[in-house]
Amino acid sequence: MSGTSCVDLLHEAMSEIVPPEIYPRGVIPIPTPKIAGTAFFPGGSGLYLEGDGQSKVEFPLHGAMVLGHNFDSEAGFGESVNRGKEKLSTGAWGRLLKLLAGAEVPVARCFFTNAFMGLCEGDDSFDYSGRAHGAFRTACSAFLRAQIEFQRPRLILTLGRHVPPILAELSHELSVWLRTDLRLDDLDATPLIPNAGFQLSSGWIHRAAVVPLAHPSMPNGSRRKPSGYSPGWKGEMEVIRTGWGESGDAMPVGV
Repeated sequence: MSGTSCVDLLHEAMSEIVPPEIYPRGVIPIPTPKIAGTAFFPGGSGLYLEGDGQSKVEFPLHGAMVLGHNFDSEAGFGESVNRGKEKLSTGAWGRLLKLLAGAEVPVARCFFTNAFMGLCEGDDSFDYSGRAHGAFRTACSAFLRAQIEFQRPRLILTLGRHVPPILAELSHELSVWLRTDLRLDDLDATPLIPNAGFQLSSGWIHRAAVVPLAHPSMPNGSRRKPSGYSPGWKGEMEVIRTGWGESGDAMPVGV
């Protein structure tokens, strides 16, 4: 399926499931125009658009979902719009692309998205208040389920400590992460959950491997000690490779 048409459908679903009127103070809906080039959804398409033109890129159905927390600040989004894409050599993208390459996960098979919608108002991308706002969190959780149902990913990579808990709300197999005080030690204890089930609107269950990563824009990954794998970034790379290799082309199975 065309990447452009699929992303348009996701933006439409986002507007319906997470309508502008429920955004909490300090969080604003993504304005238009969106970022034209490579950028996480919802600020951009969530597709890797380097090399081939956008019209040639297909949406990575049954590929990998790379799941961040929230997109950026209002100011950072504006800079990326003017640049035409996010910064790919530094920040989250720089380390993330190295991890995916080392784990042999093709970037063309990845959908780069976020669990929480909207931008931090102003210029501080860390001052995100949406995570603790009940109605907004519920809507973002519903849209996250919709994103999973749309892509049917075989592998989900979570970025940072705050993403596993909201993903865990959607899968019984991830219940070990239903905490607000997760630490890297907790992620190290369960570095790969190979068969997490997510119930779809049809009642069917989609299963995917889930790998929790330290946020790639932070140095924490160098301190990882994932159980059964090498320490540091090398271990994260090994877990990603295992999750991608063992998941195969995941498809939903009956309840």
